[in-house]
Amino acid sequence: MYFLFLDDSYIENQAQDIACLGGLIIEATEYQRLRTNFLSLKQGFGLSPSDPVKWSPPNNQRFAAQRAIADQNGFKTQVLRLIGNSNLQILCAFINRDLQAYRRALQDHKITREQFQRRVREYQLQALEYLAQRLQMHMQDINRGRQHTEEGLILIEGIDGPRSSALVERYKRVWHNGSGANTVRLGMLFDTLTCSHDFGSAAIQMADFVVSSMCHAAKTSNWSFIREYKQRVRRRYGRIKGYGLVVYPSNSTVVDALVQEIQTP
Repeated sequence: MYFLFLDDSYIENQAQDIACLGGLIIEATEYQRLRTNFLSLKQGFGLSPSDPVKWSPPNNQRFAAQRAIADQNGFKTQVLRLIGNSNLQILCAFINRDLQAYRRALQDHKITREQFQRRVREYQLQALEYLAQRLQMHMQDINRGRQHTEEGLILIEGIDGPRSSALVERYKRVWHNGSGANTVRLGMLFDTLTCSHDFGSAAIQMADFVVSSMCHAAKTSNWSFIREYKQRVRRRYGRIKGYGLVVYPSNSTVVDALVQEIQTP
């Protein structure tokens, strides 16, 4: 059995408006090993196994232990290095959003906040569908020539009720009806996904570090963090764009520098 653990991040500034959804593909036994190593790493930095961690820990009591770490960049580097040294693959989707007109309409009271949020969720739903297609292709590669068929299950960090419900409904629809212009069937994936409303999952915490560090790199052109794990980004025929990093629209150049850096050995 294989899992795809997902979390999301964003780049929002004057020049960029990008949503990112991504994380880790890992086999169940390998995940147990990764979780054990991750908990040991946390303890080495004075954290308890139950302390949640994020790339950018919020200023609240729940993340107080992580915020007390003296070497924040050192901790980030060690988490990403652990990911880079583990037997897994990384899969991310970048959606070049066009929300300026919607933001103006919201400010001018021409649409409601709920209508705006529905538009934002639609980009997340597109990203989920693209990643489900790639997980299906990944499972096809794994199962080729095998008598026993492994299956894939998607686990995603759930933020709110409406978003989680929308993700489940979209996934259920594409699982039954097929996905994309070429009608990709998701027959090697479970017929539902799991939304975790607890950030305590070790793999979802690590997925947060992956997507947030990628957004940080795309925004700053500082590649030091992603160099800890870029060899784990899924690729085929030596290429990652369209395989490990999915970009929408496909002709968008918003993360070309990131793609080039990860592509370079």
